[in-house]
Amino acid sequence: MKYGDRILPSGYFESQTWGALHKCWVGFVIAKEKMEWDKIDLYAKRIQNLERELGIEVTDFSDWGIE
Repeated sequence: MKYGDRILPSGYFESQTWGALHKCWVGFVIAKEKMEWDKIDLYAKRIQNLERELGIEVTDFSDWGIE
């Protein structure tokens, strides 16, 4: 099995989940620059969920008021 071919509990491939995580980080940065608080919260929560799914360290957004 090659890297990224593993299917995660969500039903998505590991490589797809890494791609989604990258896109969420891009969205978070853009939302932060525009100060779009609803999108900041949305992307932060998605990032944390994807990180949990991948079994990597979960980013702490508590400085942003996001648990």
